[in-house]
Amino acid sequence: MSLQGHERGEKRGRRLVFALVVACCTSAGPTEPVRPQAVLVSPEARADVPAWIAGDDAFALELYQRVRASAGNQFFAPGNLRSALAMTYAGAAGTTAEEMARTLHFEALPGLRLHAAQAAAAADLGTADSGVGGVVLRAANRLWGAQGEPFVPAYLELTRTQYGAELVGIDFAATEHARQTINAWVSKQTEAKIPALLAASDIDAATRLVLTSAIYFKGAWLRAFDPAQTQDRPFQVPGLAVAPSVPTMQLRADLKYAEPDGAQVLELPYVGDRLAMLIVLPRAADGLSALEADLSPARIAEWAAALRSRKVQVALPRFTTRARFELAPVLSAMGMPTAFTGAADFSKMSRAGSLSISSVIHEAVIDVGEAGTEAAAATAVVMTRSMAMGDPPAFTADRPFLYFIRDTRGGQILFVGRVVDPRG
Repeated sequence: MSLQGHERGEKRGRRLVFALVVACCTSAGPTEPVRPQAVLVSPEARADVPAWIAGDDAFALELYQRVRASAGNQFFAPGNLRSALAMTYAGAAGTTAEEMARTLHFEALPGLRLHAAQAAAAADLGTADSGVGGVVLRAANRLWGAQGEPFVPAYLELTRTQYGAELVGIDFAATEHARQTINAWVSKQTEAKIPALLAASDIDAATRLVLTSAIYFKGAWLRAFDPAQTQDRPFQVPGLAVAPSVPTMQLRADLKYAEPDGAQVLELPYVGDRLAMLIVLPRAADGLSALEADLSPARIAEWAAALRSRKVQVALPRFTTRARFELAPVLSAMGMPTAFTGAADFSKMSRAGSLSISSVIHEAVIDVGEAGTEAAAATAVVMTRSMAMGDPPAFTADRPFLYFIRDTRGGQILFVGRVVDPRG
């Protein structure tokens, strides 16, 4: 799926490409953990982490309200998108920076505090990595700079120390080689889930910089589904008179569960019991839209606070979703239009000036099965110069539902998704 319509303008000029790469994978199979790249974290920055997470979650749900109009399944990684956009914001000035700060909820953390808080939040999230057989969580950032471009040293120092993003020189005149080099890095970081993030049209000889950021998550359900119990069951797909049968996983276990007005909420934890998938199932077959319209950080906090441990009978379809978005028009409409025009000011990034964003591409894939969840996502931003006791409640996900992969300790939303049709 895609959201398009952003006009690049007749003059493309010198380009700055910003590529955010997000990958999330969870399964029962062992994977050798790779720790997130270390960055500098101060006690003051740790104190600012709640403010960073609050901005993350607000941005996540505002972005979801913009993209949910697209039909079908949805999946994206708002937190990593915002974190990587913060690297771009570090190079912005004037009106461009002001608009980005408002849209991305950066205003609560002025100056260098923003970037330090991001680094502290990322470092804390990295502690959820429990290693082989449990949860693997890793992150990586990299800058790919055109040879001879006069990058501002302070900008490169900030992205290196706060984001772990080293600058690698690259010859964009050899466009196809440059694209393959960057795509190879993306593919490696996402375990080949995003093998070709940048298309041939995404960069050219005028490209000045590509910023890449990746997060990879692989973990097992704390209480796995038994594949022998999986059976075909009907799922109510909107617009279809006859509900198709889809492979549906079964589980009876002690889980956190709640029944707020009009919905059922279930938390499925991953090994380590820190990261979890929060699933919100509307009571009515046509109730998803009303749930979506009411989404807010406060609402999710209410659902999480209402959860109580009890025996639950779960029926959840296996599903796979792959989504691709062009987010430049969305971000522009959300309140940062100047960054996409010739009036953009990214003078803190390069002394040559005249950079502007021409596109923001986000690609994501998730696969949920008996052992866990496997998912990957990638984004490219192109910049142009110019409940009661008794019998166990039945949580039967046989109709469209929402889900969030969250850090249960800090409340940060890592991934947001919607299942309308488990068949993809």
